[in-house]
Amino acid sequence: MRYCLFGLLIATGALAQRDSLTIDKAVEIVLKRHPSINQAQEAIEAARAHSQSLTSANYPSVSADLTDFYLGPEYAFNLGGGTKFALFPDNNFDAHIGAMYTVYDFGKRSMAIEASKTGEQSASDQLTSVKTNLYFQVLQLFTAIILQEKSIVVADEGIAEYDRHLLDVQKKIAAGSATEYDVLKTQVQRATAQSLRIDIAADLAKKQLALRQLLGFAPGAPIILKGGFDTLVVKLNADSLVTAALSGRSERALALHSKQSAKLQRDLTSKENLPNFNVHASAGFKNGFPDDVPPPNTDISTPRVNWSAGAEVSVPLYDAKRAKYHEQEAARNELATNAALNAVDERIKTEVLQAASDVEASFSKLDISRAQIAFAKRSLELAQLKYDAGVVTNLDVLDAENDFSQAQLGHLRNQFQYTQSLFALDHAIGRLPLVK
Repeated sequence: MRYCLFGLLIATGALAQRDSLTIDKAVEIVLKRHPSINQAQEAIEAARAHSQSLTSANYPSVSADLTDFYLGPEYAFNLGGGTKFALFPDNNFDAHIGAMYTVYDFGKRSMAIEASKTGEQSASDQLTSVKTNLYFQVLQLFTAIILQEKSIVVADEGIAEYDRHLLDVQKKIAAGSATEYDVLKTQVQRATAQSLRIDIAADLAKKQLALRQLLGFAPGAPIILKGGFDTLVVKLNADSLVTAALSGRSERALALHSKQSAKLQRDLTSKENLPNFNVHASAGFKNGFPDDVPPPNTDISTPRVNWSAGAEVSVPLYDAKRAKYHEQEAARNELATNAALNAVDERIKTEVLQAASDVEASFSKLDISRAQIAFAKRSLELAQLKYDAGVVTNLDVLDAENDFSQAQLGHLRNQFQYTQSLFALDHAIGRLPLVK
């Protein structure tokens, strides 16, 4: 699929004519400035941070604790000879650094991390989808603006022709070869053309405003477009188009990653009630220990070095079927994502085939509208010759002029529709030449 890329010249208060922008630059501006891009990028960073937080479980957790508290009443044994031995100090002090590490958890950590990674991929797919939609919004607005600008030119030419014809009719009235009815009929046709021009100009203003909004420009910033419509023949193969779409559409990639994430969640919930094996160790200073150096020291208030190490196995025994219901929920979610993927596949196939059909139909119209312009132009020339010779009336010339103007506008619309159908087909396939 090829693209008709329009050159864009956009001048703002801060941009001189020499700073004009091409369409490539305009798309780049939209993809940098639009708020939805920032939103999608922040979602990616949030998903990445979540994954990083889960990977921390692969390393030991280390903590430092400091406690100091009083207990009372103090209880001490009388050992005789005026010596007392307290069971605990009244001022209890404990400062230590401890570490804990999960040695084995039946793969629950790795599954959680892998599931989180699919969340990152889904967020990235969402960003691509946002870029795709913005990209084609720009293209569609470009072609729509060009259509309306060219339509205004055709409308102006028609109005100018009516003005010339009106002057000619007025001369013929003065010569007695025309009537006031001819003047009124010409004025009615001219007013109709003016009304059509107003509608075209109003629609053009709306689309220019929408383009400024996408670009982040001020509402009153002037916009000048340079370009035309794509009229080259495109050969289509339905099977290859569908295959390309199924591998290129970000929506399908998003559905695939959702399916993978649901499967990982189901596998993770199936291990919810499996045991964890942890080891821990700590070292520090604590009082409450007697000195074992002879003679026995009964002073237990002095902090001394102490340490501890151990292992533990945590085995869930009863959870009121919580894990069972979690597993059922995860299994249903996985089935839902499978159905969602199938629905996306069918929708993509339908969109591709419809877009391909529109391309073929709109291209066929181009030959017809070209012929209509040639016929209408020749008809107008003959009507003018006959009118000058007095063979036909003013009404015949007005009808011929209106037919020629409508044929030109119809051909412009057909060119616009063909170009839009090519954009829609590329959108359906997921082909984005300018999105990086």
